[in-house]
Amino acid sequence: MNTSRAMDNPGAAENTMMENDLNSVEKNKQDRMDNSNSLEPVKIEILWGIVIFFVFCHLSAIYGLYLAFTSTKLLTSFYGMFILYV
Repeated sequence: MNTSRAMDNPGAAENTMMENDLNSVEKNKQDRMDNSNSLEPVKIEILWGIVIFFVFCHLSAIYGLYLAFTSTKLLTSFYGMFILYV
């Protein structure tokens, strides 16, 4: 029993999923160009919890690099690099 859609519909073998997606994207782009005057501006909502999380992570990484170069022993830094790459 063959459940392939290409066997059920011979014309479907010509269109792959990517071609259908590309056609859909092109149609959507054309629709936006046609209706560009009637569209309202998009309001961007900032998710402050995520912003604070990313700021905290980046500041922590910068502080960690600062500590790695100022207060760790050289052998500890080499051991950390060894553990990282093994």
